[in-house]
Amino acid sequence: MLIKVFFNPHHFRDYLELLMITMLIVTLFFLLRNFKKNLLTFSFISYTISGINIFSLGKLEFISIYLSSPTGKRTIFELGNCFFSTSELFAFNIFFNIILTSRRQKQLLHFFSIIYYTALFIFLFSLCTTNLTTARITALSVYINIIEFLTLFMGCLFFFYSTMKKPINAPPINNHTLRIVSFLFIYISLSLPFLIISETLRFRNYHLYNTMYSAHYLAILLVFTSIFLTLKSQKSLLPL
Repeated sequence: MLIKVFFNPHHFRDYLELLMITMLIVTLFFLLRNFKKNLLTFSFISYTISGINIFSLGKLEFISIYLSSPTGKRTIFELGNCFFSTSELFAFNIFFNIILTSRRQKQLLHFFSIIYYTALFIFLFSLCTTNLTTARITALSVYINIIEFLTLFMGCLFFFYSTMKKPINAPPINNHTLRIVSFLFIYISLSLPFLIISETLRFRNYHLYNTMYSAHYLAILLVFTSIFLTLKSQKSLLPL
C-alpha cells in the first residue's frame, strides 16, 4: 500500500517539486559562494531565483489564497512563468555567446531572441489593455515558451555542429560545458513537443499529461544538476 502511494503520479510530482526546489537552493548557494562579477554569473543567479519562485511561491495553490478569480490566478502564474522563461533565455544566450565561435550563429540567436522579446511585450501589453480569457492567456504564454525553446534548441544544435567541425588537433571541449548543453538539449527536446500538446492532453488524458509533466520537471532538474556539478567542480560556469 505504501509503495502504491509513493509511486502515485500526483505524489511523484510533489516529490520532484521538493527535489527541484532543494537543487535550486543548493545551486543558488554555490553561485553566490563562487560569485564572479560578470554578466554570466548574474544571469544564472536570476535564472535560479526565478526557478525558486515559480516552483514554490508561483504555484497556483499559493496564489489562490489571495485571488478568487481563475483569470487572475492564471495571469499571475503565467507572469511568473514568463519571468522564468525570460531569465532562462537570457542566461543561456550569454552562455552560448561565449562558447560559440561563429559570428553568424550568434547573430541568428540574437535575431530569434528579439522575436521572443517582441512576443513577450505584445503579451504583456495585451494583459494590460484587453480582457483576455483564461484559455487565451494560457495559449499566448505557450506560444512565448515555444519561441524560447526553439531559440535555445537552435543554440544547442549550433554548439553540437561546431563541436563536430572542430579540427582533430584543436583543444578538447570542456566536459562540464558539454554536459550543460547536452542536458539543456534533452530538456528542450522533451519539453517542446509536450508544450505544444499540453492543453489538449490535459483534458483528454490527464494521467499521461501528469506523467509527461513529471518528465518535464525531471529534465529541468537535470539542467540545474549539471550547473551545480560544474560550479562544485571548477568553481565557475565556464573555465574562463
